[in-house]
Amino acid sequence: MKNSLTEGDFVIVNKASYKLSTPAFIPFTKVKLSQSELLSFSKPSNGDIIVFQHPEDLLNPDLEYPDHLIKRIVALPGDTVKIINKELLINDRKTRPPKEALIDMLNIKKAGIADEKIYLDGRKWNTDNYGPVRVPAKGDTIHINPKNIDDWQFIISLEQGVGSLSEEGTVINLRKVPIREYVVTKDYYFVLGDNRDDSIDSRFFGFVPEDAIIGKAKFIYWSLRNDSTLSFPGNIRFDRMFKSL
Repeated sequence: MKNSLTEGDFVIVNKASYKLSTPAFIPFTKVKLSQSELLSFSKPSNGDIIVFQHPEDLLNPDLEYPDHLIKRIVALPGDTVKIINKELLINDRKTRPPKEALIDMLNIKKAGIADEKIYLDGRKWNTDNYGPVRVPAKGDTIHINPKNIDDWQFIISLEQGVGSLSEEGTVINLRKVPIREYVVTKDYYFVLGDNRDDSIDSRFFGFVPEDAIIGKAKFIYWSLRNDSTLSFPGNIRFDRMFKSL
């Protein structure tokens, strides 16, 4: 997220920006609880900087210390994302990057040459030339077949559980029942890092489900230089303290 955030920044995150939920853990323990939403205040918006659980960690509910990431929302449920020569298009409209964004426009990867581990597999996409891809929205009906099941397996596993899908020849089964379509049960978001050339984001791990969002980053309340030659208070970045995000 450089330059929006830098190593050594401490950030205040408002967990009640979008919703109020029951606790995820029993206080002062590592015992997980099944969370329930109590109140919904608003929906995440384009441009919000959010803290969220890594989508891949959601497939392992027993993980003791899941990764938490901080990125900027650039596309909402139902939007179509495309990147052409590092320019971001949402629903075929060019978007202006945030003023803090770091984007090297002099070095651009050629279209048609795939990056390793890019999302989705099998496309000749890279971080500079990506998509188009539609962000799934709650209620979307997806037609399922052997050719596209790999594209949707991750999302269906998130929603229905690991191992819920199986294949028997050309037949796709959900909990041992053959299906030809699937209705998405959650809203998803597409996120990017402001340091576009050095960011692990939705271009690699895919869409972020709304229930993985922990909260909205509000401001930097403390910042320390990562320099062992400096001691307190010389290692404090006073110019970054109380900077809004």
